[in-house]
Amino acid sequence: MIDAAAPSLVAATAIAATPVSPDVAAGIRHTSMALPTPVVSITCQFTVNPGQSQSFIVCTHMVAFPANTICDPATSGYGSSYWLQGCTKLTTPIVITATTWIDSLGRAQIDFANDIRFYPNASGQLPAVYLRDATAALSSWSRIDYGNVNGCVNEAAADAVLVTKRDPVTGYLFRLVRHFSGYNVLA
Repeated sequence: MIDAAAPSLVAATAIAATPVSPDVAAGIRHTSMALPTPVVSITCQFTVNPGQSQSFIVCTHMVAFPANTICDPATSGYGSSYWLQGCTKLTTPIVITATTWIDSLGRAQIDFANDIRFYPNASGQLPAVYLRDATAALSSWSRIDYGNVNGCVNEAAADAVLVTKRDPVTGYLFRLVRHFSGYNVLA
């Protein structure tokens, strides 16, 4: 069951736009534990109004954005040395591109093309990524890792706010995020 510490889901969750380029892996920038280049992928785009709380369904996954948590990409910097730094918040809508697939081990993957980072709003909220992986949601040790050119990173090891939570009823693993990158389920 999703606990009280989980980001609240917005009642009006939008479905990401019709896939813009199905079965194209060329835009994938991050790694997976099993298969860096998916055989079948779906790429979708959606527009976030940074001043509003919004959630988007991306295939069977979801992304939730509390209001006023997106850093302005033009001025905020990007990279692990920036994750905990404050930033000027974005005030205009932004188009996000996300590609999803299932790797060769059956694990859920999502890759965001945008280099965006997030900083808590005045209420201390951060965006969250929800990956649907019913088998992994049953395991107490499964988690969502960040994938970069060096492999997979358990960001919660250094930042407890980013610990993965699991809901075995819905089959979702979810966690807060400080940046967009590639995320995958490790189970």
